Amino acid sequence: MRSSLVRGLGLLALCCASAAMAAEVVVPTAGGAIAEPPAIPIQGTWEITPTRLLQQILARNADALYARLQSRVAGQLLAAESALGEPISYASLRHEDRFRQRTAQERISGFSTQNELDELVDTLEIGVRERLSTGGEISLAYRYTDRRNNIIRSTSTTGNPAEYDGALTLTLKQPLLRGYGAAAVDADRQVAELEQAISRQQYKQQVLKASSDALTAYWQLYKAHELKRMREDARDNARRSLDDVRALLAAGRVSRTVTSETQALLGLRNVEVLRAEQGINEAEARVKNLLNLPGHTYAGLRLKPVLSAETRDVIGAPADATPLTETRLNEVLEAWPPWQVSQLRRRQSQVRLDYARNQVKPSLDVIASCSTTRLANASGDVTDNVFSRRYPDCYLGLNMELPLQGNRRAGAQHSAQQLRVAQSDLELEAVRGAMANDLLSRQALLTNAISEVEEIRRDVSLREQLLEAERVQMGLGLSRLAQVIERENALNESRARLLDSITRQELARTALRLADGSLLRRHAIELGE
Repeated sequence: MRSSLVRGLGLLALCCASAAMAAEVVVPTAGGAIAEPPAIPIQGTWEITPTRLLQQILARNADALYARLQSRVAGQLLAAESALGEPISYASLRHEDRFRQRTAQERISGFSTQNELDELVDTLEIGVRERLSTGGEISLAYRYTDRRNNIIRSTSTTGNPAEYDGALTLTLKQPLLRGYGAAAVDADRQVAELEQAISRQQYKQQVLKASSDALTAYWQLYKAHELKRMREDARDNARRSLDDVRALLAAGRVSRTVTSETQALLGLRNVEVLRAEQGINEAEARVKNLLNLPGHTYAGLRLKPVLSAETRDVIGAPADATPLTETRLNEVLEAWPPWQVSQLRRRQSQVRLDYARNQVKPSLDVIASCSTTRLANASGDVTDNVFSRRYPDCYLGLNMELPLQGNRRAGAQHSAQQLRVAQSDLELEAVRGAMANDLLSRQALLTNAISEVEEIRRDVSLREQLLEAERVQMGLGLSRLAQVIERENALNESRARLLDSITRQELARTALRLADGSLLRRHAIELGE
């Protein structure tokens, strides 16, 4: 009889093979590869416009790429939660080997009076179960039992020591209170779906932040280049003045003191050019950091900001005077990622509250099962009659669980979720109020910056006229070089203030577009999902 152990191992191999054929092989798929960014030269001069810079930011900025991958991670987690309800095939094999004494009750109640039981039992069960959308679980299984012992042999007229049993069982377990419905079954999937939407908004928010930082760095680089150009013009003027003074000195019309003053001015202008060059290097480093360009590789690359025709038109454009109405505020909020994230967090809190409310209920489950059973002395007879309803075996029952102390854990979780919903409501109101104040503040800032630029433009024009008049007076011998230098210094400072004001104006315009959600749209950039 112990040789039947080999037969049991064979059934185990059959069980594993059946499970392997029934199971679906899941091969993890890698997320879509991020598209290669447009080529950037390693050395030389690379001309950049605001739009071109933003396109590079989307493709290269480390924070934006990290947020994009995080969005894909959330998508895979949603796929994992969505797959929890898929059908599951299962199989089990149990081999029993016993040799024991029979009890007095067994000997009296049975036909055989043998004192010992020598038995081998092999049980194979193969089935499929699936979770229902109502919270229940249904399963369909086939159970096959091969029983061999000395009692069967002694009672059999043919001397066959085996008895075979086959059963096809349909089982249903359905919660009626706790665990019933979508609030309990679909909560994790809904939370994961909302988390994916949150990660997309966070990706958009990170892209907007990186774009805003890039435009800020662009205008700082533009300011540094323009300032250097102004300093170089002033240095060239100082060189021409030195040449003029030397000519006048040779003609005996000025003293050597004037020549020394002009040479000192030229030295000062050279220092100003060197400082402006250092400002360009610092501004280029900020742009390269945003583009994730390693310094040792791109050390020979120089960045040159170029203003497109559209950008030049924008510099002189007036501020948007659209009043901040309730309708406009709602439109801006719909495009503002922090507002969308707050709304999604609120919906997540509501899903968790519904789940916690379900868990407070007592547990009451209905369990139903029905089997078709068949005993036979031959294995084939059991298999052939597996669908026979001649010998049904069914039951219906209720199972109830009620915590003796009022389910304090579920009650505390329910209270916590209620507080989180209240927190989400407060956050929504705070974001809405902050957005309204921010829009008004940035509109006023841009309006003031544009007015400041216009005032300084008039000041620069006036100082250019004064410098030209002073040079004419000096040519006639009615003015001294020191007065011309003073006029030129005043003009250079006024031009520097104008450049600084233009930079602040465009930074204010960028901040306003960031707030009202039009930053990327202004540069014809659309974010994919």
